[in-house]
Amino acid sequence: MNFGKKNNENQHLKAARQCSMEQRHETVLTELEKIQELDQLSPVDQCEFFILKSKALNKLNQYHEALDLAEKGLTLAMKGNSTLMLVESLTAKGTAEFRLGKNDECFESIQQIKKVILSDIESSQQERDLLYNHFYYLSSLYHYQHLHKDKLLESNQKRLEICEKYGLKYELGEVYHNLGVAYYLKGELLKSIRYYKKSIELSKLTKNFNQLAYCLGNTGKIYSTLGELDIALDYYQQSLDILKKIKNEYLLGAFSNAIGEIYMQKGNLPKSMEYFQNGYQLVKKLGNNLNIAGAYFKIVENFTLQKDYEAAEMYFKELEQIAKTDDNRRIKLIYDFAHALFLKSKGGSRNIVRAGDILRNLMKIEDLQNDPPLHLKYCELLFEELAKSNEEYILDEIKILLEKLESIANSCNSQELKAEIKLLQAKFDLITFNFDRAQKNFIKGQRIACKYDLVRLERKISHEYDKFLQYYDKWTDFQNHQSEISDRLKFASIDDILQLTLKTKEIDSFENSIETSKLLEIVSDNDDSNLKFYSTIDDAKEINLDIQSIREKFESNSVDRIKFDNNTVIMNRLGTETIYYVLEGNTYEAQQNLQRFSQDIVLLQELLKSKGLPFSIKKVIEIVKDSDNLIKQKEFSQEILEKNDLITAPHRFNILYCLYDYGRMNWTDLKNKVQLTSGNLDYHLSVLQKKGWIIKDEEYQDRFLQFVDISEYGREEFAKYTEKISLMCQQVSFQTSN
Repeated sequence: MNFGKKNNENQHLKAARQCSMEQRHETVLTELEKIQELDQLSPVDQCEFFILKSKALNKLNQYHEALDLAEKGLTLAMKGNSTLMLVESLTAKGTAEFRLGKNDECFESIQQIKKVILSDIESSQQERDLLYNHFYYLSSLYHYQHLHKDKLLESNQKRLEICEKYGLKYELGEVYHNLGVAYYLKGELLKSIRYYKKSIELSKLTKNFNQLAYCLGNTGKIYSTLGELDIALDYYQQSLDILKKIKNEYLLGAFSNAIGEIYMQKGNLPKSMEYFQNGYQLVKKLGNNLNIAGAYFKIVENFTLQKDYEAAEMYFKELEQIAKTDDNRRIKLIYDFAHALFLKSKGGSRNIVRAGDILRNLMKIEDLQNDPPLHLKYCELLFEELAKSNEEYILDEIKILLEKLESIANSCNSQELKAEIKLLQAKFDLITFNFDRAQKNFIKGQRIACKYDLVRLERKISHEYDKFLQYYDKWTDFQNHQSEISDRLKFASIDDILQLTLKTKEIDSFENSIETSKLLEIVSDNDDSNLKFYSTIDDAKEINLDIQSIREKFESNSVDRIKFDNNTVIMNRLGTETIYYVLEGNTYEAQQNLQRFSQDIVLLQELLKSKGLPFSIKKVIEIVKDSDNLIKQKEFSQEILEKNDLITAPHRFNILYCLYDYGRMNWTDLKNKVQLTSGNLDYHLSVLQKKGWIIKDEEYQDRFLQFVDISEYGREEFAKYTEKISLMCQQVSFQTSN
């Protein structure tokens, strides 16, 4: 297994090995530099020297030198019989190849590692596991590059098992981070945040500041995707503070650009430019032309948005010089894209035609056929051309392009882009007077955003759907009079939607949106007596739902809301009974309230059944309304639709019940007890934690374990709640017996 017996082990090499294990890469290089006579080291020590230095340089973004050293280490390792050093040198080599874009060579290194491990018959189970740890690490890099989401997740789950089994706490932070990346790519954003936060805590414990800064920045990226830009900025800023201290200029440049993009989205272009300029200065120092070209692109884009064409042209010419002197194909593509943006922003029919030609040619290139920003920019150009010319044939080209964008969103599995394209398609349907399809696209977009926790985007789509219903008569008037396309585009706010999709505008929070409740009507399949709750006496006089007609509209059109006079009707089906809710204003909040109200009804049903009591939605609501046992009465919306905030879903009741009964539990035991998936448990725990009903902490016991406990406040509130449930059950029992 070894080259031979080591004598008088070099102390600097020993120190470098320890620092490498602790992920202190700069210190690794410092210790190795103290070794002045490399040729005096034994072959095994020379091999380890090359491997340790290559690994450190890979982590510090010096890939060409890292590759050279890894190949020297591999040459020595092949002369000996150490399986570990052979695998480590191949891993360092494959990592450098991956970073340098040499994907075929990286894949070959992965295959060589697998071949070495399979041919090794002498190693113990632990030794083989640790060899496979290297294999899964390099495999995960390759799968990330090729967006093999499931294989990326599988590779890191295998690494997680090994690292937890053997207590490799310094590598665990990296594995947690990579799992966060895998779940991000799969669109499971809340689960991704959970693993990033685990990596953050472990990186703090192990003082791996490079990993900590990287993870904080990537957490900011997720919050940016969720539309929570202020939270994203906070995480990015924490990352920048650390990166400045450890002088990681590569990540400083990358995250400075990310902050610049957020300020651009918030509409603060001067602030955005500050960060783009900082990013540019940092990447310029590193001398990587591809990164410098990327920085120039962002600066040109920013100045064109500010309409400072003189400054934009100055940086565009700098980009042009790089494109002429560097044969990197990606730099030429960046230059062409920037050229199209610059021409488009300057305006004029000739410039617009040239910009369109460039964008169309770029979209034909294989590497860019699935590039969302490129296709979105061309889509924006087509809409602008349509607004000026009112030419019907442009609509056909836009329709095809939107279908292509939908395909791109599916291929890159971007749930955010999928929902945004559905919103764009809905607006396009309005412009072309296909109102039924518009409603279906509004609904699909909102459901995608809801499923993947894109709350701000979900609100935005619902708001746009409400606007369509509110101004339905205006749209039919446009149709009857065959109004100009430019008028329809303006009324549909196409520019606004395109800016949101292109990330040059922030999604509104809609915090001041108002929902005014009018009527809650519960209809049973088993009898003709409907139960009605009105907000005011005036509403009782004015609102009289034709239930049969309303039900047919919901069923035949597959819609989630219907316009009724000046109000909106939404519904939810529970067993043999249907709840109809009439409101004025914000449908999104109403849908959330009705959903939570329905979940409470289901919870009550389960509780009553467990006590052997008959159940009727009408009976329960009448008792609740009269007794004030469950829903606080101030006004209608609070009386019926706004529940006790302690429990908004049966799952949370089960979680609190377990913690109330068993006390502090580790996360895995709680998950098994309440029988929830990891993602669902994390979601419900985050809701309860924000309300102060539970507390979470972690312990390191060979591996990190998360624990959950009910807080004192939560214990008191849960006791009050269960007492109310008991009183209610007694009343149901009493009224049923009478």
